[in-house]
Formats: sequence, C-alpha cells, structure tokens
Amino acid sequence: MKALAKALAWAVLGSRPAVRARLHRHAVAGSVTILNFHRVAPFDNSAYPPLDPKLFETVIAFVAQYYRVVDFAELANLVGDPGAVSGKARAKPLAIVSFDDGYRDFIDHALPVLRKHGIRANQNFIPGCIEAGKPPFNVILQDWIGQAPQEMVAALFVPGFGLLGPTDDREATGNRVSAFVKSKPIAHQRQIAATVADYLARFDEFRPTPMMTLADVHAVAAEVEVGAHSFDHATLATEEPGYATEDARRCRDWFTRNLGSSTTIYAVPNGAVREDQLGELRSEGFTTILLVGERRSSPASRDHPRFTMYGTGSNELIARASGFVR
Repeated sequence: MKALAKALAWAVLGSRPAVRARLHRHAVAGSVTILNFHRVAPFDNSAYPPLDPKLFETVIAFVAQYYRVVDFAELANLVGDPGAVSGKARAKPLAIVSFDDGYRDFIDHALPVLRKHGIRANQNFIPGCIEAGKPPFNVILQDWIGQAPQEMVAALFVPGFGLLGPTDDREATGNRVSAFVKSKPIAHQRQIAATVADYLARFDEFRPTPMMTLADVHAVAAEVEVGAHSFDHATLATEEPGYATEDARRCRDWFTRNLGSSTTIYAVPNGAVREDQLGELRSEGFTTILLVGERRSSPASRDHPRFTMYGTGSNELIARASGFVR
C-alpha cells in the first residue's frame, strides 16, 4: 500500500498539468532550476544505485523541451537583463544541468544523451579522486556493501559506527554508513578507511565505481563547463578554520596545472559549509558556489541551491526536474 501510494503521488506531481503550472510560475518569477546529477549507469549492485540511463534520457528530453538550458557563464551574462529571464508568461524558465564527482559513467551514458539534446552541462571534479582513480571513501563503502556476500557485509565493523550486522536492505545500510563517514573530518575518514582496508580487500571480486582519468577530464572539458568539488570531497563544515582556503587553493592550482586555466565554480560536498568558509572560497576566486537545498535559485545569486536528481520512475524524475518542493 505504501508503494502504491507513493506511485500515485508521483503520478499526480509529475502530471503534465501540474508540471506546466510549476514551470509557468518559475518563468514568471525568473528563477533558475539547477538539477544535480551524480551517477548515470545500469544497475551495478552498488548500494549507491546509479540513475538508470533510460530515465536519464527521459528527464533530459523533458528539460530540453520545457526549459531554456544555460550554463553558469551564460547565466551570469543574463543578470541585469530582467526581460531575458522573467516577466513573459510564455517564456521558458531557466535551468542548468549539473554533475558532481567525475564518474567514468558520465562519458559512457550521460554525455551521449546531452549531445543528442544539445545541452552543455556543468561537471564538478574531485581532483584527489581523479588522481587516485578511486571514488570518495563513503562511495567505496556503499559499492562494497552492495557487492560483497551477505555474511561479509554483516561482519564489517566500521569504527565509531559499529558492526553492520544482518540486513535485508543494503541500500539503506549503505546510506547510513555513508552518512556517518561524511559527517567526519577528512583526516578521520582516512583513519576509518585505513582500519577497514584489509577487511574490504578480502572480497577479491570487489570493483569500486570507476572515476574519469586525467585524460578523460581533458577530453570532456571541451564539452562541459568544469568546476571543483573540493580536492578530497571533504565535508567543509566539519573541518578546522582555514581548511576551505587551503582546499580552494589546491583546487585552483590543480585546474590551472592540468587544464591550463582555473575555474570559478566550486560545488560544496554534501552542501555542508559555514558562512565563514563561503567567504574563504570567494576570496580565492570561486564566484559561483553550488550547494544542495532542494529549491530554486536566482540568476543573480552567488550561492546556488540545487535539486538532487534521483528516482526510479519517470513521473518522479519529471516532478523533481520541474522544481517540485516537498
């Protein structure tokens, strides 16, 4: 009954009349809807399931049809021209398609769809993960929890979290462990990673989510608007004063050294950041800061909330893409 109620709710929220009314309000208000994607790939047994490529194409086709899709550079050029973004009842609202992390599946499954629909997206890379060839540690844990035999998962002990124990819902278990890990400073995350490394290695068939290589980053940078997603995917709000400044400098230097120029876009990992850290990021040249928040943004804003894009059905994805707020 719960699943049926959920499906009916998304059917109503994702219906064309509801979506058109929502989009009309956005157009008149002159807001911008920023959609935040992560993984797009067929299911691969990770407890952090990717968005199905068919659903991704459905939502991108919807976005291409009903929005005026721009990137952050174009958005900045529209500021100061109110007629370009609002006030016209039949004008299309603005949207930006944004990706975080730099997973290899972006090239295999997302980029071809974006090309097909003529959409230039924003991709925010984690330099440390690109260099290491591994996803953030919380994602590694989710991958492992989804792939390993049940008895091994049950016996995994994560310091501070405890023994995972038997579970019938690996995705829920992975989400809880991931949230625990992300709540810790990056130095503490590394300590946990070192403690469990030998145990994770006992599962010989484990394959973590592939990341883009530096060569991949070079290739896609010609087609996407690049940004930084911190150097090591640290949750800034848990870090000491000054960490954000150093992290911003490391990101800026990495982009300049490897891509020939820096970026002014910084996507905050997990959306968790203190006000003083926002000032640190701005002082280092990051003028566009991306957060979470599940709400629309303003073209003139410096700090942009984004809608996290996930789901298992087209009605749900279309409702989220139209700016549905709970």
